[in-house]
Amino acid sequence: MTTPFYHQTDGGFTRTEAAIAIALIAITMTAFVMTMSRVNEAASIARNATGAAAVVQNQIDLILSDGPFNPQKTNSDGTVQIPPELVVGAHVTNNVPIYREPTTGIVVSGTLTTTIVDMSTDLAGITMPPYRADVTVTYNYRNRNYSLTSMVELYPSRQSIGHWGSANVYNPPNRQWYFDTNLQVYTPPGSLPVFSYVKGRWFLAQ
Repeated sequence: MTTPFYHQTDGGFTRTEAAIAIALIAITMTAFVMTMSRVNEAASIARNATGAAAVVQNQIDLILSDGPFNPQKTNSDGTVQIPPELVVGAHVTNNVPIYREPTTGIVVSGTLTTTIVDMSTDLAGITMPPYRADVTVTYNYRNRNYSLTSMVELYPSRQSIGHWGSANVYNPPNRQWYFDTNLQVYTPPGSLPVFSYVKGRWFLAQ
């Protein structure tokens, strides 16, 4: 009579299976960390681009609102009526803040370059003095150079072309003003009635 022999093995993973599982987890975590780093870098680049666009827009607004801009006229001292920011040539401003990291306080700064070009031309004996302004912001972020450029054209002012503080800047037209005296007594047609309620106290007359 023979006795049966049973071979019992413990449940679980072998060393090879565990090594493969650990390798797969490491590869997955590495890919996840790299993906999140790329997403964070893209978000930072987008924030910097938004800040650079705001800097360029502010400079464009300054150029459009600066005055008086009348290259065809001269001041009393013989100088041309052109603001200093609109003089032909390149105007460079360094260390312009682009974006500030709120947690670390790191400031991404760049260089603002405004180039004014005189594009005056003669048409049928009439001088057209338009100017062109090219505004460029350049900055470096994570050892990469970025640049954003915008352009605007300027034309001479047609109103308020006099000197500041002098006469003949604006002459209002002569108008015949008239006031209907009946409005002091009667309300205009279509006026809405207004009722006023005053809170009082009840009392008995003696």
